Amino acid sequence: MNETEIKQKIISTLGNDPGLMRDDDKLSFILFLLLWAKFIPQTDENIIGYFDFIESVDTIEKFDFISNELIKLTGIKVQYLLGRRDLIKNSLIHKVDNYRSSLLMVAKSLAKGNKKEIDWIIESFQNIKLKFDLNYKFGPGFVNESVLHFAESIFKYEGSTEKDVINCLFPSGTASAHHFANKNNVSIFEKNEFLDTCTKSLIALYGKPFKFNEKCIDRDFTFALPPIGIKAANIMEWSPFSEDHDSKNIIDLHTKLIYLAHKNTNKITIALTSLNTLFSKTTGINFFRKKIVDNNWIDSIFLLPKSVFSNTNIPSAMLVLKKQREEKPINLINLSDFDKDQKTFPEPDSFDKNKLKVSLKDRVFRVSRNEIISNDYDLNSNKYIVSNEDKKLISILRKRDTRSLGTLVEFLRPLPFKKSLNGSELNEIMISDINFLGEIDSTEKKTIVSEQFLAKSNLPTVKKGDLVISIKGTLGKVGMIFSELENTIPGPSLCILRTYDSSIIQKEYLFQYLRSKLGQRMISRSSQGGYVPFISMTDLKNLQIPIPTAEEQKKAKKISKRSKEIINSIQEMKSELDNCVENGWLDITSDLSRKEEDK
Repeated sequence: MNETEIKQKIISTLGNDPGLMRDDDKLSFILFLLLWAKFIPQTDENIIGYFDFIESVDTIEKFDFISNELIKLTGIKVQYLLGRRDLIKNSLIHKVDNYRSSLLMVAKSLAKGNKKEIDWIIESFQNIKLKFDLNYKFGPGFVNESVLHFAESIFKYEGSTEKDVINCLFPSGTASAHHFANKNNVSIFEKNEFLDTCTKSLIALYGKPFKFNEKCIDRDFTFALPPIGIKAANIMEWSPFSEDHDSKNIIDLHTKLIYLAHKNTNKITIALTSLNTLFSKTTGINFFRKKIVDNNWIDSIFLLPKSVFSNTNIPSAMLVLKKQREEKPINLINLSDFDKDQKTFPEPDSFDKNKLKVSLKDRVFRVSRNEIISNDYDLNSNKYIVSNEDKKLISILRKRDTRSLGTLVEFLRPLPFKKSLNGSELNEIMISDINFLGEIDSTEKKTIVSEQFLAKSNLPTVKKGDLVISIKGTLGKVGMIFSELENTIPGPSLCILRTYDSSIIQKEYLFQYLRSKLGQRMISRSSQGGYVPFISMTDLKNLQIPIPTAEEQKKAKKISKRSKEIINSIQEMKSELDNCVENGWLDITSDLSRKEEDK
């Protein structure tokens, strides 16, 4: 059989067979078979050969004999890999017959423990889509291979050699340990004992000699990918490191583990995280940012493409943290528009000293710690990554007197409410109610709330002349209330802007500015989030508005009036065109009808 046929047979046997083995039994069994194929043939002649396994091992005793030999050779908990004793009796040994022919072929094809052949099995695991506790996918591919190559290149750039032991910590980082184990010794920490054993098994299958270290302390380099969005009562279940005073203030488990990982690393930590880590002010994540900034740990932040993880599309970032770092600007490197495919993602050697400036020249932005501190430790890249167009727009603002939006308008946010079957009807403004001109004359959505709730609540209602702005999802869409709308409230993604003093700024001017290219870009620069972008109320209030002259305020009114006149003209011409087409067709059909009658 050729390689493709063998691979397909493996996938068919382990993945598509409706048979009797559970998925984790299949994984355990094939990993055991691979380990045995690599290590046992090199030992005492009395040990049974790999190709005889299927025919010979039909009892627990024989199975244990081989397992014990593997434990001696690898240090891996092979027996645990195979499951509990009762599970072995009921699930594995007695079901081998169902896979006899396929597994024998697999064993023979993988006898040398060749990396290429092992990769077939790993790919087969992914095709099976095996899932374990906490919904983590196991094995390579959990992190895109190009990202792992890139992380490896950063370690090399920072002085790592094949002699160095690299920490691979926490479930997702552990699942990527096989990559670094190709060239380096690795030490891992995995919460789940079964996954820990599986990971060690994969590491054992790569390279000679067997490369693995138990200790996770006193290492110069760490690759960390803690679980995202997981809460745990006992931190020690998730970490080989003890908490300190500062880590206890980091409530979020993900960032807490990154902090502890680097605190216990001598030189460089590379941590993959969600984009949310860069700007969230909840669950102590802001305190995490404060600590890594104040400690001068942050060297670089890479904004990564979507889908760098195999089972999610969350926007992500790579943090490069350093100990004993010089006082110099922090690098923000935007790689978010790269394809996850390695063909378009920066090659590993792009981080070479001589090539860095050339490869990433237009993507590297530098920001000082003081600037980050002045922005309340916010690492939102939009605040610091400045394009050439942004520079031009910002230079325009610097030439003008400006005031923050928070000093010019009152902000009225929508309040949560419960719908009711009976009560008062409210009109709810949605983003779709803002027309091309930015006018809001009517609403589509109707909502019923109870009279009792309405009496107790203080729901914000719009007035004629109010501005509304979308602050979530479709960001920065601005509308004005041009007519009286009774019992009308803003939708959940909108905020009312009500001007304080028309002598300072007129609503027509503010309306035109926020809708302008400059205004929209300034709003965009304050945006945060990944899938669903948003702008915080703090950032919205801090938005700088150029104070207009009296003449500019008059122009704003004229622009609004002229815009409406143009739109009305377009609508009239469209109506005329529709009538022309329709009447022309009627003329044609009437001529045809007359001809038919004449016949």
